[in-house]
Amino acid sequence: SVGGAPVLTEAPTAVNRTYTGADGQAYFVPQASIPPKSKSSTTPAVFLDHEPERWVLRVTVDLRRHAAVPETAVVLPISELALSLTAQSLGSTPIAFGTITELPAPDPSVLRRVEAVAEVDRDRIAAVLKEDSTAAFAVSATVHYAEPGAAEPEPPGPRVPLDWVTQVRDHRTRASGIQRAGFKRLRARSTASVLAAPQRVAVGDQLVTSLETKVFRFPQLFPATPAGPTARSVVAALAEGAGLLAYYPTSVPAYRPIYALVDSAFGVDPDSAWRISPAGPWKDTGIPGRYYLLPTEYRLAFDVEQQLPAMNVLLVEKPVEPGAPAGSAYRVRVRFAIVPWFDPAAVEALRQTIVAVEGVTFPEFEVGGDDGATFHSTALLQDLGGATVSADGGLAVDTRGFEYVVEGTLEYYTLLTKLLAPATGSAPGLDGHVRCTLKASADDPAPQVRDVPVKLRLDRPATDLLTARLLPTPPITAWPADWTPPLFAAVSSRSALPLDVGTVHATLLVVDPDVRLPIDAITAVADPGAFALGSPDRPPPAPRLDEAPAAPPYPGEALAAALADAVGTTGGTPRAEVQMLQDRLADLGHAVTVSGLLDPDTTQAVAVAQTTAGLAASGAVDKATWEALFPAAPPAPPPIDAGEVLVELTATEPVDPRVIGAISASFGGVTMHLEAATVLERVHELAASGSMHAALRVRSYQLQHPDQLPPTLTGLYAIDVEIRRPGGAAVTVFLSRDEPEKTAQVGFTVGDLLGGATPGAPTYEWRRRNQTSAGAGPFSEWETLAGTELFVTPAA
Repeated sequence: SVGGAPVLTEAPTAVNRTYTGADGQAYFVPQASIPPKSKSSTTPAVFLDHEPERWVLRVTVDLRRHAAVPETAVVLPISELALSLTAQSLGSTPIAFGTITELPAPDPSVLRRVEAVAEVDRDRIAAVLKEDSTAAFAVSATVHYAEPGAAEPEPPGPRVPLDWVTQVRDHRTRASGIQRAGFKRLRARSTASVLAAPQRVAVGDQLVTSLETKVFRFPQLFPATPAGPTARSVVAALAEGAGLLAYYPTSVPAYRPIYALVDSAFGVDPDSAWRISPAGPWKDTGIPGRYYLLPTEYRLAFDVEQQLPAMNVLLVEKPVEPGAPAGSAYRVRVRFAIVPWFDPAAVEALRQTIVAVEGVTFPEFEVGGDDGATFHSTALLQDLGGATVSADGGLAVDTRGFEYVVEGTLEYYTLLTKLLAPATGSAPGLDGHVRCTLKASADDPAPQVRDVPVKLRLDRPATDLLTARLLPTPPITAWPADWTPPLFAAVSSRSALPLDVGTVHATLLVVDPDVRLPIDAITAVADPGAFALGSPDRPPPAPRLDEAPAAPPYPGEALAAALADAVGTTGGTPRAEVQMLQDRLADLGHAVTVSGLLDPDTTQAVAVAQTTAGLAASGAVDKATWEALFPAAPPAPPPIDAGEVLVELTATEPVDPRVIGAISASFGGVTMHLEAATVLERVHELAASGSMHAALRVRSYQLQHPDQLPPTLTGLYAIDVEIRRPGGAAVTVFLSRDEPEKTAQVGFTVGDLLGGATPGAPTYEWRRRNQTSAGAGPFSEWETLAGTELFVTPAA
């Protein structure tokens, strides 16, 4: 072979046959094919994908052994793999795939797997793939082989047996004796013509030129070479015919997921079915690597802006029936925002199931894909007497999240709050379930029905508030020798409320920016695995960092001796200290041979390392250079932002931390420090009242009749009045001699109503201060008053 390419007698250009090498081995050109997007799918691994600011066409290509090629044949080396989309509608300008990325082979039958990416015009390429039956993917590669050399012609003259040459080789130190003995044997076994000293004599299978001078005086043997094999290459098509099929009409259901992001009407494969497994039901979304699942349960969403569970209360004014009591004019409308919640352990179990069944590296999940869902409240909630409010008058819901709105009388709402926040004991909350219909096929006559629990607790909202970001690893030059840096993540919460984390489920992902899906996924163990966030009195424990091996001392004398050996030569005695240096340089990515000898390549690598470290590039290994190459201590953990927790991640299998590009983390046992009664009080404070306000008439007799002011208040020209609901924001009313009377609108809330007040007799707090020619005086103390009129006197 030449450079690993076998010697063949003809150029290898076909994928459906073998080529016999000079060694008798059969060789073949690999065949390209487009695999399905997963093990259980019939959709080809072709996808029109949307990236920031561009659309791309992604195609996965497998290189395999053609069916006509035996298992004993060996694949030929190839390079410069190329892919392009051709079609009559594209004319003479095919779409070339500019990025081709290696992917892990899913099984031994796949010799090589790649993903090719081309930036495209979405609508144009979608039309080509859907409508042009001539569309094909042309796949080619450069195949490497070698041609045998041309044979030399048989030389004239006698052939000398090889055993004669052996005598010559074994007696190189006695040239004169060898010469005499050789001629004697030659004369005895050959014709007299040999004594004429032919210029070329065959010696066994080799040619000897100038017998006397080349063999007997200098006993080297010079082969009469057939010329050596010559390296060759040929560009070969790796797909038979015009190429791989690229005609994917949407009339074929299996092709519709190709356009999932282009046109939702064609994005869902109607034959995609829900699969029931011990880990839970799941379904292909049509987007590569993404699957539908059902939540573990439904909970109240958490309103990040208000820092409260998402419950809102609204007072609704209703027409009063003749003869009905005044209180019956008001009803309370309550809105709950309900979202999915997932148990991380259950999600991880389902992920492992899909990995085994589908063959994808790391499935991603979303809620949806069901064939209908309805919300059902418990009989207890129904018996309270409230009415469900919805736009369509039904209970059909979106499994990705929905609002549940009920309306009832004050009595109904009072009973409701006792379930949400009782005066004593734990809060039972509100329960129900979402009934999901899951079809195993488009025309499934008996679909599966799954009930997902709904649990509405003011102290247990959905806790999808935590995020983890992977922190960068230090540069390799900062790593001590024989030390691998740990991976760290910073965990933060979108809530300002304290919370506790019970478990961390982390997966390290090997990603490539040109590939949609992770290339590899490795489970990691988090330290600490449980911690508190947002609790200054409970700081999280620091990760237990492994110590790095001690840095080797500077071997100045040994390096000086090695340098003396290397002056003018590359010889000398191999030294362990130099080998240690070369090992370190090789770890840092320098091209050096680990020989223990201080050769020019090592000196050049040292100079490059010195430049990287900010040292003078002398190539000499002084103490500063040695300490830069062998750091004494590992770098400190990366800094994190205020409010974050530093978590160390240890992979469960060996992995180079430099290839980890992302992390997937989920958190279990998350509890928020919430009290149901406190939450309900805050909900009432924030409750909107629609158009319902209490109109308060505010006036001052003294400002209306300034001539009757006492001498001490002759300079009074205005009074500032602040009015508020108990504990609420104040409304300012400015009364003056010109306007001694005004009407203020003060919001009327659920809290007022539950406290027994009505818009006709509100309860409020107020205070005032004098404005005189000498300036503004101090505010008086807050006072409480019920009613719709406030008579203000100047502050004392």
